[in-house]
Amino acid sequence: IAISGASGVCYNNQVLEVYRGSNVSATALASGIVVGAFATILPVVGDVSTWNNFVANVTKGYTGVATATVGVYGLRSTLSVTPVSTTLNNMYYNTVYLSAPGTVNYSSACFSDNATATAFLINLRDNILINNISSAGVARGSTIFEQNASPLNDIVSDYNNLYASGAQTDIGRRTTLYYNTLASWTTATGNDSNSTSTAVSFVNAATGNLHLAGASL
Repeated sequence: IAISGASGVCYNNQVLEVYRGSNVSATALASGIVVGAFATILPVVGDVSTWNNFVANVTKGYTGVATATVGVYGLRSTLSVTPVSTTLNNMYYNTVYLSAPGTVNYSSACFSDNATATAFLINLRDNILINNISSAGVARGSTIFEQNASPLNDIVSDYNNLYASGAQTDIGRRTTLYYNTLASWTTATGNDSNSTSTAVSFVNAATGNLHLAGASL
């Protein structure tokens, strides 16, 4: 799902089994929900709210050498043109569960801020972001990824559950810096001081039913 160049809402969707088949390109992207605008599209002209969506099992077929380049995203906020006015990207109550068979050579993120323009402010609150992808070599998985050195600090993130359970996964990544605990991520960013990092149970993650089950209720 992609929202670009317009304000609005994206809610109550189930995005399941997104697969990017390229096995040679480290930069080919597989994404669940993308919000933003590009230089070839009109700038965003209002706030965008993305809430109460399920995103599960986004993968790609890359089999090249292990890479730190993120090729799989659950939620992605991207902006390469400055909005006509300060714009809010509100991401609330979403659940992202990333998993892949075996060990992969690509990097992944449940949520990523890829913005290169200012005035696009992101509220990331009350989400469950779980990265269960196991990576090899220099490849890594994150729950939150801030890709660019500028503009940093355009995210307000809190009251989330951020859980990294796959091999070589981290709570957060800022450009090329990795933070494998919630405490270290909070210290570095000032975000997620009220967030948790807890394993949860879903009704059936394999089929994209990410309603909480058992003791997680």
